[in-house]
Amino acid sequence: MSKATKLKSGNWRIQVFDYTDRDGKKHYRSFTAPTKAEVEYEASLFKKEKGNRPTKCGLTLSEAIDDYIESKSNVLSPSTIRGYRYVQKKYFAEVMEKPLAAIDCWQELINEEAKHYSAKTIKNSFAFVCTLLRDQGLPVPKVTLPQVVKNPLPYLKAEQLHDFLQAIEGHRCELMALLALHSLRRSEIWALTKANCSDGVIRVRGSAVYDEHEKLTFKITNKNTSSNRDIPIMIPRLSELIAAAPDGLLVRGDAKTLRLQMNRICKAAGLPEVGVHGLRRSFASLAYKLGLSERQTMEMGGWADLSTMHGIYIQLSKDDMAKAGNAMKEFYASL
Repeated sequence: MSKATKLKSGNWRIQVFDYTDRDGKKHYRSFTAPTKAEVEYEASLFKKEKGNRPTKCGLTLSEAIDDYIESKSNVLSPSTIRGYRYVQKKYFAEVMEKPLAAIDCWQELINEEAKHYSAKTIKNSFAFVCTLLRDQGLPVPKVTLPQVVKNPLPYLKAEQLHDFLQAIEGHRCELMALLALHSLRRSEIWALTKANCSDGVIRVRGSAVYDEHEKLTFKITNKNTSSNRDIPIMIPRLSELIAAAPDGLLVRGDAKTLRLQMNRICKAAGLPEVGVHGLRRSFASLAYKLGLSERQTMEMGGWADLSTMHGIYIQLSKDDMAKAGNAMKEFYASL
């Protein structure tokens, strides 16, 4: 363990050896604290925990997944566990029953998976493998992952919303769609009850996700601390549907079935097949077009930071971009 050094900020830092990877490079864990005594104490705890860490290198990849899920079952979201189980059943089947420590062909495995699955799927699956390797105290291999190409995400432009609302009216998926247009996530929609909606306000509290057994599981928490919010009902038709709904959960029925029905309606109407998440993007894009401030849009949509909202949800239509370009052309033409 290296000696503690004082930083310019006044804090103390110390580095402790963690592991050596397959290329012989040593990796260290860095600790920072206000005092020298505190940082040395944190470093000593890490060394002690590392020394007492049970050896699990004999576990197969499948067993390592079981072990990881079991060790964190009280803190992982049911939907996260569901995703991990999907990796266990679907990917890296060739080595799933081999000892994790003995697998040294990750690049070859990734090359093979890339023939069948998207770059994003492979990236997420291998990220979980890396988590397992670190959890077992094993080095993380250096690999080259396929490049993730960001395709335009579907959403409805402001001028398409009228046609969408007409096409969706009267269908079972209408209530779900209107809630999504009010910025609600899928998990928030499934947890919403009639009691959460009164006096023209939607009170988003809690969420519901599908677990590894495809059972809807309710949580008192949302995706982040900004998700609990009150949203004014802005589409009159939504107020009518809520008033007519029975007590209890507002949206009933299989989530996948409702989503497929909505996309079929969109396709028949000549609209983008947006899904629930695409309607949430449509909300943000409409807010941008109507001139709502970033702070207002963030609070109504329950986003924790601007970068997420900008990078994913606010999408400028080609018409808006063309208008911006024309405005600059007019400016330069007038010089």
